[in-house]
Amino acid sequence: MICTSFRAYEENTLRGFCDLYLERIRATIRDCTYHVKNDEAWVGLPGVPYKIEGQEKPGYKAVLVFDDDVKYSFRDAAVDAVKAKIEEMSHAKSSPSYPDDGSCDVPF
Repeated sequence: MICTSFRAYEENTLRGFCDLYLERIRATIRDCTYHVKNDEAWVGLPGVPYKIEGQEKPGYKAVLVFDDDVKYSFRDAAVDAVKAKIEEMSHAKSSPSYPDDGSCDVPF
């Protein structure tokens, strides 16, 4: 599994949104949520919103559900993929590469 994109967004346990590519079946699950609480991390699959009577915020109905014997291995692989993407993105931000051939002229 590969996390192909991650967009940071922090609110409560939510840390961001991600797309996960499942190589074996050549499918992408878009708009997953990545959560962290204490030392535990998990990925939420996208759902369909529905109105809960008397509440402003919608509920979400699961669209994709894994059997018990698969869901924890999926969760672990998804969390590992997201962590790898975040690590990759942090390295790209902290060490920008510039051409070392003199072609990067600064106009001041």
